[in-house]
Amino acid sequence: MKKTKEINGLPVIAINGGENLGQIEALVVNPDTKSVEFLLINREKWYQEMRVINYTDVIGIGESALTTQDGNNVKPLSMNASAIELLNKNTNVLNAKVMTNKGEILGSVSEFFIAEDDGKISGYQMAENGSDFITAALILTLGSEMIIIDENAYQEPEEESKDITQPEENKPTSNTTEVEQQKEQDESEKPVKVFEEHQRKYLLGRHTSKDILDEHNNVIVKKGEEITEELVKKVSDAGKYVELTMNSK
Repeated sequence: MKKTKEINGLPVIAINGGENLGQIEALVVNPDTKSVEFLLINREKWYQEMRVINYTDVIGIGESALTTQDGNNVKPLSMNASAIELLNKNTNVLNAKVMTNKGEILGSVSEFFIAEDDGKISGYQMAENGSDFITAALILTLGSEMIIIDENAYQEPEEESKDITQPEENKPTSNTTEVEQQKEQDESEKPVKVFEEHQRKYLLGRHTSKDILDEHNNVIVKKGEEITEELVKKVSDAGKYVELTMNSK
């Protein structure tokens, strides 16, 4: 198993040619299969878009690098509709609340683990109890903000005795707790934030390659229009952001 923290930041190396293709910036989770389906890779240059590699193209994940057979396995994000669709589902596993199917909140996810061979999520570790490992088999639903588990199959670990003599100065302050919680929140939203920010910068100044219609078949953006901040917001509000991403030049 691999922790997400052991994957993010790794360089991606092509076995054919030994080329460094960039660094892993985020893991893209498919909530239906409960697995990491894609990996986001940073841009080669500031004016280029984010890139993506399918997890099935990963050969291995070591301590120093992630390997793939060929550099062509890394593609621009706009060429992969499936990856964009998953990003728009906004499935934030890190910091997601864990709740039983009977409505009891157990905590929040501080880390999750994946199987190296296929990217399947093996389990989750809760922030409130570092020793509490929830296996993926208990997961009923993996949502955008909440993970639902089977209460009947879950056994809460015995609470360890607390050292009541711990010096006051060693106890975490409320400010420290707030900082840690904010850090966890930022980390949980990273895949979507990375995607949205980099993709927005890439789109601005480009032009649409076709008319984009709303759900009533009304033209909301004409072919050839320059993509501006206002246009991106207009298209996003209409739920057509993915279509805009796939049809720009």
